[in-house]
Amino acid sequence: MTDGAQMFPRWVPGVDARATLREVGDNLYVGGMIAACERPSKTRDWWGMIDCHGFREDGKREPRIAQIPRVIRYGFDDGDRVPEELLVAAEALYRAAQGPLLVSCAAGASRSAAVAYAILRVVRGYSHEGALARVKLHGGGPALVTLASAEKWADRREHETLLSPSS
Repeated sequence: MTDGAQMFPRWVPGVDARATLREVGDNLYVGGMIAACERPSKTRDWWGMIDCHGFREDGKREPRIAQIPRVIRYGFDDGDRVPEELLVAAEALYRAAQGPLLVSCAAGASRSAAVAYAILRVVRGYSHEGALARVKLHGGGPALVTLASAEKWADRREHETLLSPSS
């Protein structure tokens, strides 16, 4: 599979720059916590959201998140391993997605990028380099431990797929 990383990320025009909202794959977006207050385009809204920031109080964001029909909330800290339960749920939600899916954390740089990286590897078949090129921000990317845990999970899922009788 060709990674096509030169086309991504695609920055979403007309949104608050602090949202760091960018499209990293087909209907897959990464952004900071205020990205939920934005829209992926003028004519579309979020189909779903994976919130890696968790249930932290944010008065501006909460009413907007309540309007998104499918939300997974699983808070963990920058530099921590990505919980496997979250990666499994994120994979399932992306496979079911029928529209734009937002993966969000505080800044849109580490936790959300690592989860999107894993989705791109497992669901879309991108290489480590191709997936990382799509999710990494200029000047920084996922924290090493966070990315390593997502990479390990993606490697294991790819191995499972190769061993399954249906492949």
